[in-house]
Amino acid sequence: YSTTTKYAYHAALLVGWNDNYPAENFKNQPQTNGAWLVRNSYGEDEGDGGYFWLSYCQAENDSGMGDLRVFIVNEDSEIEENQTTEAQSLQVQGHDTNGKTKNITSAWSSAIFQSERDESLIRVAFYTTDNNADYEVYINNFGKLKPTDPGKAENALLSGSIPYAGYHTVDLENPVKLYKGDYYSVIVKMTLTSDYQYPTGAEASLEKYAVAVVNEGENFFADGSPVPSLWIDGAEAKEGPFNACIKVFTMPRESSEMKPTILTSTLPDAYLGEKYNFTLSSSGTETIEWRSGNIPAGLALSSSGVLSGKPEKAGEFDIKLIALNDVDVAETTLKLNIKEGSNVSSSGGGCNLNFGFYGAFFALAFLIKKSK
Repeated sequence: YSTTTKYAYHAALLVGWNDNYPAENFKNQPQTNGAWLVRNSYGEDEGDGGYFWLSYCQAENDSGMGDLRVFIVNEDSEIEENQTTEAQSLQVQGHDTNGKTKNITSAWSSAIFQSERDESLIRVAFYTTDNNADYEVYINNFGKLKPTDPGKAENALLSGSIPYAGYHTVDLENPVKLYKGDYYSVIVKMTLTSDYQYPTGAEASLEKYAVAVVNEGENFFADGSPVPSLWIDGAEAKEGPFNACIKVFTMPRESSEMKPTILTSTLPDAYLGEKYNFTLSSSGTETIEWRSGNIPAGLALSSSGVLSGKPEKAGEFDIKLIALNDVDVAETTLKLNIKEGSNVSSSGGGCNLNFGFYGAFFALAFLIKKSK
């Protein structure tokens, strides 16, 4: 508590209060009891382990603090049961541990994440660096394949305008369904209506204040309109490295989808130069896509699982088979024996002669002769 005129120059966080905090605890004694507990941003060496008490009286106009303001984040202090359940299940991911420490000129930023469970992406959070900022949010789902960049942004999943600078969380009108192991990118485009030239917030290391751990392949930045130009990895960004200040909020999703299982355990023999056609069998949810490696020359595997063609070389071959759907991937290796010769059985091959009476006679004569 101070009666000397001072002006605020940075924000701090109110983490608690005590309506009965004694006025006499202050060096300059205020008129009444009561104080806010404040978590400052100067580290544990400042104040009482990084905290201090601020008298309620300090917020009055005549108490010497000319521009003290308190921003109420949530006026409803009652947490309903369903909110508690959601809080327990809600997962938050982000690469910017310290939050925004720098504003940059790039209009586009993106963060790439991987799902740790079957879940739905329900919210996205980001910063606006000035008042009256327009935003667009794009989502690209890459499945199990790790992307090398965030991809193209063509149709915004969500867009809007925010009147105040700061940190914002927006709900997706249509949650994005994700499977365990999926890689996906969240792309945010910021457009300012003011003349301020730094529309995007990023996390960068600040000496003595913050250390930004930036990994390759997780954060990207770009310019360009209507779609982004070349994406630059935040780990290699000029004046970086930078982490994108984007966080995602996901809820678990009960999944009845089944991963693929390859049911075919053996492959029938093939014959050199002759037509071969065999359909692989699998189980699992939705459309199964088949892929393979080490296919013998002359044969091909369709995406629907049909192995066909005319083998060009005899021998025993190991064929790696891959079946995948939106849930998971299954792999197996089966042997294919390609033989020389003809796939014509002896029963259907030679002349089917009917000897009749004379045939029986000659056979009987042959046996009599042999017995002598």
